Amino acid sequence: MAWAAEAGRARGSGSRALSAGLLLCALGGGCAGLWAPAPPASALRVLSVESSADMNDATALMLDVVFLYDAKLADSLPKSAPEWFAQRDDLRRQYAGKLDVLPLQMTVQDATGRLALSERRKRAQAVLVFANYLAQGAQVRTDISGCHWARVVLLREVWVVAEAWSGPYWNWKTSGSTEHDSRCGS
Repeated sequence: MAWAAEAGRARGSGSRALSAGLLLCALGGGCAGLWAPAPPASALRVLSVESSADMNDATALMLDVVFLYDAKLADSLPKSAPEWFAQRDDLRRQYAGKLDVLPLQMTVQDATGRLALSERRKRAQAVLVFANYLAQGAQVRTDISGCHWARVVLLREVWVVAEAWSGPYWNWKTSGSTEHDSRCGS
């Protein structure tokens, strides 16, 4: 910046040249990265997962919680659990540093308890969940970015996501046959 002021004085225009340059930079978007605020992080702070006695026709399943550090990356990821699990290793290599996966192997009548998230995971821009169910209707990806405390309950052929508001009250969202958006706060 000092060189710009010196250049301005050399031409006799003083700080006007510097001010005009900064104004053009800001208006032209060339310096937008200098003043751009950090994108908002996901609301998710606590996660718990539990399964019923007849979950997934009484067979174990994989559940991946995917933390995205670039929200635009969600558009590039698979929309279904079978596609996600088939491509997971390649996607983790391709987007190293831009996503983080918390893999959970869930069995019948299992529970994780409260999973407190690391500081890095709290800075994720989006959080997606993929459950590798046998039933096609439950093989969707779910966005839980809007949940502060998400409780994932794995049932026979569907899974639900609940948000803890206060006390025993929960806001339930159920997985369906298409991509499921579980913005718990909405």
